[in-house]
Amino acid sequence: MLGLQLDRYISEIRSYRGIYQLYKSLNAEIPDTRWHYALFEKTDKIWLKKASQFVPYLNRTLISVYPRLALCNSLFVHDFIDERKMKSSPSALKRIIIKIISILLAKRLIFISKTSLREFTNFYPKLAKLVLKYKKHTVIYNSADSVFYSQKKSEYPDTGPTKILYYGAWKGYKNFGSGVRQLEDQPNIQLTIIENGIETDTALVNYLRSIFASVEFMRADSSLELLEAIDRHQAVLYTSKLEGFGIPLLESALRERWVIVDKHLNVRSEFDYGNQIVLSNNLPRELLKLKTKPTIKFDQKLPKSSLEWAEQVIEFSEK
Repeated sequence: MLGLQLDRYISEIRSYRGIYQLYKSLNAEIPDTRWHYALFEKTDKIWLKKASQFVPYLNRTLISVYPRLALCNSLFVHDFIDERKMKSSPSALKRIIIKIISILLAKRLIFISKTSLREFTNFYPKLAKLVLKYKKHTVIYNSADSVFYSQKKSEYPDTGPTKILYYGAWKGYKNFGSGVRQLEDQPNIQLTIIENGIETDTALVNYLRSIFASVEFMRADSSLELLEAIDRHQAVLYTSKLEGFGIPLLESALRERWVIVDKHLNVRSEFDYGNQIVLSNNLPRELLKLKTKPTIKFDQKLPKSSLEWAEQVIEFSEK
């Protein structure tokens, strides 16, 4: 994967426009939107960091400046999950403090969704009023990895058993346990899980095998392998309740597959592309939709590729 090459050979690129020269020389698009840009005014450099290097800060709005605070030209504001669970998580308060400092230091703010911007104003009304008055800010939606745009659409698997794919984190607010319980009375479902730690929880695996026709685990070590896994299934199961964006919502839509979501997912209405099946009392009727391919509608001004996403970020950060 191109991202691994970057991780190995390139730690920084001098000048904002240097990124175009790099990708032009490699004849490739931006490989992975889970790479984020930190544009530091003092150094005039773009820092490329793989998102996993920021754990546990990945979904805590701190992408651009961890592990050090700096005068950041553009800060990505992801979500406000810590604010919701501050009482139950001792480390949440520390992350919130760093988040607020980072927002105050940043010259520009990039919210990854209108939901993220709205929650900022809800949780910090006075701070938001001050910050949004004096700082440049915008909403730039995430894009999926480049292969999700470049690969041809595959045939929809409309015959045989119901095939559902789950990938990503599963603990805490991801709500996996509660989500699958709502599917336990639905017949003939084959669940595939991309290995993420669930396979080590023997009790949970035994429970899953007791309610589904079959449960399989697989690896997906690249974006292309993830895409191919999505294509082999009729739907992606996405049980999270709290997100700033929710990339599987976009990835499933780009591959013309259904996505099964929790009815309380906070970004559900903003990212409804016409392919949602909602976990509700009407679930048996909803699952009948799986017999045909969804009709996808993209109403927001989403980036049309990962390269366009990068161009939007850089253009805003140079204003």
